[in-house]
Order: sequence, then structure tokens, then C-alpha cells
Amino acid sequence: MITKRSNFAPLFLKETPLILSLLFCFIFVSCQKEKGFKGVNQGDQATSQSKLKGKRLKRSIDSRLGLGEFFVEKKIRKNSNFAETLEEMNFSYQDILQIIKAVKPFINFSKLQINTVLQKKERSYPLKEFLSLEVFLSWIERVVVEKGEKGEWKARKKNLPITTKVTKFNGVVEASLWNSAVKAGLDPAVIEKLSQIFAWEIDFNREVLPVDSWRIIVEEKWAGGKRVSWGHILAAEYKNGNTYHKAVRFPKGKGGEYYDLEGKSLKKKFLKSPLRFGRITSRFTRRRFHPILKIRRPHYGVDYAAPKGTPIFAVGDGRVTRKHYSKWGGKTIKIRHNSVYQTAYKHLSKFHPSVRRGRKVKQGQVIGYVGSTGLSTGPHLHFEFYQGGRYVDPLGKKFPQLKKIKKENLISYKSFAKEVWKFLPERQEAVLLAKKTNEKKKKEDL
Repeated sequence: MITKRSNFAPLFLKETPLILSLLFCFIFVSCQKEKGFKGVNQGDQATSQSKLKGKRLKRSIDSRLGLGEFFVEKKIRKNSNFAETLEEMNFSYQDILQIIKAVKPFINFSKLQINTVLQKKERSYPLKEFLSLEVFLSWIERVVVEKGEKGEWKARKKNLPITTKVTKFNGVVEASLWNSAVKAGLDPAVIEKLSQIFAWEIDFNREVLPVDSWRIIVEEKWAGGKRVSWGHILAAEYKNGNTYHKAVRFPKGKGGEYYDLEGKSLKKKFLKSPLRFGRITSRFTRRRFHPILKIRRPHYGVDYAAPKGTPIFAVGDGRVTRKHYSKWGGKTIKIRHNSVYQTAYKHLSKFHPSVRRGRKVKQGQVIGYVGSTGLSTGPHLHFEFYQGGRYVDPLGKKFPQLKKIKKENLISYKSFAKEVWKFLPERQEAVLLAKKTNEKKKKEDL
């Protein structure tokens, strides 16, 4: 019996390589698709994370940030420098050299201070790339470094625009004038300005009472979304006991002075105190027990206790006639103001560098600093006042005003002062009184 061979086996064997090739291609393509799909998912995830990150930074740092953009900030540390800070920000050696060359016309590296901010702007999506570098020279002054089309480094100066806002504050003195400012949310530097305005009217070392109140309207300088400084106090009122001291700046801009509502200048020939803040420990007297010599003798001056290094101000314009050291008075400065008046400042820790014998000084100029040199038990200023060559008590002396508004400007000033005064906030004491009255009324109703 003759059996016929099947043609299938040889055909199968013949076609096997082709079938295997097709099968391999199918598996390979399927894997690639799976990988591709997987890659797309990861890309989507990365994109969404970048978006979230971009949004987060956008809210917290700068509204100008785009998708995937972010800032890297570094401050120049102590014992570090500009180049080292750039290196910490991952700039290459060659880039650092080019950046230094580009910014050199705009930055004096010898005057670059510690904590100067360097801010690098980068993009992480879709490709990582450098966008810009900013060096913060001040709150408003910056140097921007960017790369040109050919890869060269370019630098330019950028000044942020300053806007002025007018705000109002009020407060009641409980512990101290300084604390009342902090409690009201006001920078103590503005209270320093307030004390300067009324320095001819109030001695803030001895006349401040725990029932005093104050209210002001003041300029705020803003740049880059931040308050960078304080401007002028435009109007102010200080209630000292039962006396109201009022001030309006006129004219409003440069060269303005402070006047009361009637147009009389608040400036007088002499300040009421050579220190902004301090404590009187000994007054002018003919008989005083000396704490070191243990005898009774005249005390022809006023002693102000203050921390060592507290600035001392010239109470009036004049010329320095003496600047010396003595066994009793320690480091001493004497100023002749005119043919009638002189003042002396003793026990200084050091003199201000600008003060020289024979040189002129201005009212309110710093001439030295509180110390304890000479015959002294602790840091204080001994202040003496002379009239016609004789000692007088500076606390009991009244002096004439220096300036008045000219008659032709008086009408416009009064109109201006009336308008400005409307913007002052309500007196804090009145608010507290109304609050207490309401609380009392509620208790009675119960």
C-alpha cells in the first residue's frame, strides 16, 4: 500500500521563518505601544506637576512667572563674595567670568553688602533653560543679566517705579510712646519722625504721660509690591495731658516745614532736649549731693540717663568752640549759638567724626554719643545751658519761634490745612471711651 505524503509539513517548515518574523514584529510593536502609552502618561503627570509647581510659585513669588518657571535665590554670605555666590547657584566658571564682566559697569563690588540678594529665573518645562539673573542693589534698584541671541551675556540697570500711598495711624501712650507705635502697627521709625516734629513743643524725656494720645497721616513708599520706606508725615496731633499740639506739613513736597493750624512754625531757636529719648536723673539746682564726692555742691545742668552710644543732638545752630577731655566732664563739646547763648555736652563716649573745633553745626545734627567718661557713675549726658555767660536752667527756659508763613501764603495754607486735617483718624482715646460706654450700657441692660 502506497501512502501519499502530505504537502503540509514541508510547506509549514518552509514558511516558518516568515511566520516567526511576523509574530516577533507584532510583539515588538505591542511593547512599543505599551511603552509609548506609558510614556505619555508620565509626561502628562510631569506636565500637571509642573503646572501645579508653576502655579504655586506664581502665587508665592511673582505674578509674572509662566508655566514651569521658577526662581532660585541666594544671598551673599559673610566671608563670601559675588563670584562664590554665583558658583553656589550652579553657574559655570566661564559663565561667572562673563557675568562679572557684564555687570561691572553697574556694580561696585567693593561696596556690595552682605545679604545682597541674587535671583536666578529658570524654566523647567518643556526644556530646562536659563532666563535671567537679577542682583538686588536696593529695594528699588536692580541689575538684570540676560543672554543674547548669540549666547553673549548682557546687563542693564532696572529701577522699580515707586508709588506713594497715604495711610493713617493713631494710638494711646500706656507704657511708652515707642510701645504705643508698635501696638498700633506703626514702624517705630515714624514715631521718631513724630518726636522730631514736636521736639520744640514737648520734651519726650520728661513730659510724656500715660494718658497721652497721638494720630497721624503719613506717606508710604511702595515698589515691587512691598513697602520700601516711609515718606513725610503730612499731618499730626499729639495730646500731651490736656494740651493739643497740632502740625501740618506745608508745602506738601520738598522743602516743606511744619506749622500749627494758625500758620505758626513749630520750630524754635532751640530743641527742648539734646536726646530723642532718655530719662532725667538730676535737674538744675544750687545744692545737690554729689554721688562720688559725697558733698553738697551746685549742679548747673541737667543729667539725662541713656544707654551708652545713644546719639546726642545739637539743640541749635552754632559753632563748636571747645572739643576736649577733662578730668571732671570727660569728653566735652561746647557750642556758641550766638552772642548770647551757649551749650555744653559732657561725659560723651565719643565725638561724631564731623565735629571739629571752629566748625559750624546745625540744629538736630548728631555731635556725639552718650558715655560715662570723666567723673561719672554710669552712662548719661550732662547738659549745660548758658545765657550771657551765666548758667540757666534749660528746662525752665522758653524761646521764640523762628518762622511764620508769609501773609500772602497764609490764606492758601489755612485752606490746605483744613482739607488735610479731615483725613486724620479719630482720636484713639475717643474710640476707647465709646467702647467703655457701650460695655457699661450692656452691663446695665443685663
